[in-house]
Amino acid sequence: MERAFTRTHCHLHFFQLSYHQPFGVQAIAEHRHLIDAMVAGRPEATKNAMTGHLETARDRLLSRL
Repeated sequence: MERAFTRTHCHLHFFQLSYHQPFGVQAIAEHRHLIDAMVAGRPEATKNAMTGHLETARDRLLSRL
């Protein structure tokens, strides 16, 4: 987790640019879903939440380029 966090600088910058738009609200909901699955100890749900978030984040980024 620490290594992943240190590699998110660019990702966080794009999030800051979108924070007050629907994209920001959507990203926060995705993160909440991911954390809830992790805290609940549900590895398959965590994997699915992470995969969904990464795919959606990629699509959000590509739509803005």
